[in-house]
Amino acid sequence: MSCATTQVQILNLTKLVLQRASMQPFLDHLRQHERHCLRQTRKKLRRFRTARLRNLVERCATHLRRRRQAGLGTQDAQAIQQAVAEAFAEVLRRQARIDPADTDSIHRTRIAFKKYRYLVEALAPCLAKTTPGRLQAMHGHQTMMGEIQDLEVLLSNLDLFLRQQPSGNRRTRLMRSELERRHRTLIRNYLATATHLRRFRMTTLIPVAGTGRKTPRSL
Repeated sequence: MSCATTQVQILNLTKLVLQRASMQPFLDHLRQHERHCLRQTRKKLRRFRTARLRNLVERCATHLRRRRQAGLGTQDAQAIQQAVAEAFAEVLRRQARIDPADTDSIHRTRIAFKKYRYLVEALAPCLAKTTPGRLQAMHGHQTMMGEIQDLEVLLSNLDLFLRQQPSGNRRTRLMRSELERRHRTLIRNYLATATHLRRFRMTTLIPVAGTGRKTPRSL
């Protein structure tokens, strides 16, 4: 379980602890795991070097500038449009395979949509209709799927905790049932809006003034 996952669970669980003290032992367990994760993360960050990544980005920028100067901007625009279209097609394929009884299918859709959303955000200056409101709506749609995954992971870790702590009190187990009900509600709410992601198709490039051609402004 990653640090980020643990921290999301702590945030969610803290709200519950304010209502039900019976969840405090599990929250303490997660905080202990968080401290361990943070120690490991600090060690990894000390070993991380950014020079190679910076060089790759600079080389890529230089390559794109040379292609633009050589009159290859239209080809690059077509490649961008194809990449965006393929990413969205993968989202639709995953969405079509969603099975309400298989939450992994929702998770796979979320991963595909997240990749598409990040691609759209990176290319926002090049794509039409990428308004702040539209990007925020994409974030909200992804969050709906993410909340299902977060609660599922929380339930899984709570089950593991209860197996390790056979003496877990009855109130904790009742809270587990409440979390399960919330999980089912989140799934129902998402399925009711799942097809809304089709409105996030964005494959039209912004035309360059005076040329009539559609090509990225940033290239």
